[in-house]
Amino acid sequence: YQRRVRGAKLCSGVASDGNIPCTPKGCMHLIKSTGVTLEGSKAVVVGRSKIVGYPMRDLLLAANCTVTTCHSKTRDLGAETRHADILVVATGKAGLVTGGMVKPSAVVID
Repeated sequence: YQRRVRGAKLCSGVASDGNIPCTPKGCMHLIKSTGVTLEGSKAVVVGRSKIVGYPMRDLLLAANCTVTTCHSKTRDLGAETRHADILVVATGKAGLVTGGMVKPSAVVID
């Protein structure tokens, strides 16, 4: 029973017991390895899944980033992504974000 509850919490994105899904955790490790200053950075997460998008948003918020969450139906997605210091794309849709939608100095995880 306890394992199922933990699994359900993890899948719902509300695991408060320290369990972090591996993909967002790995993305944070990659972002930190670039040397970018997280605190005060504008981060955009494209994707709202409970396994990647929401946990990624929460990790960036915990690192004191200003975070915007977008998705495949966001109007003028490029207007949001062009302002991002950190851009994480986690939609599984190839070509959703193109080079013209990215700030030249941004850290991008796609």
